[in-house]
Amino acid sequence: MSRLGYTDKPVEKLTEDSFGIGTYINGLCQFIVSCDTPMTISIQGDWGSGKTSMMNMIKQQIEDKVYPIWFNTWQYSQFNMGNDLCLSFLENLITKLQSKAETATSKILETSLKILKIGAKTAISSVGLDGAAIVNVFDKQDSD
Repeated sequence: MSRLGYTDKPVEKLTEDSFGIGTYINGLCQFIVSCDTPMTISIQGDWGSGKTSMMNMIKQQIEDKVYPIWFNTWQYSQFNMGNDLCLSFLENLITKLQSKAETATSKILETSLKILKIGAKTAISSVGLDGAAIVNVFDKQDSD
């Protein structure tokens, strides 16, 4: 069946690549997997320009080697929630790591959360907020 136009539905796999960006995806994936230091990648573009498709194809190629975590900042900037962006990011990060760690031992989970909390306290304090008080909100949620 021939295609009549294109849809704006994001593709899920590299095999669905209609625009020939596979070479770029492969190069970026090789860089991500071989990078020795932690990294953050931001993909920016206009509505419908293929950001989600690109992220889906990257995720499909690397998820067996690294653990990607998605955080959509537009959900917060759209509603002028910039002040809550840091907290929302940390909550998302902890939630994703907790779900991944369900298959690991509880000791690994405890250690990871302690490290994240220390980092969160430091990061939040660096922007002038009380990092300890904010991280304690997560502790309270865990005990409920």
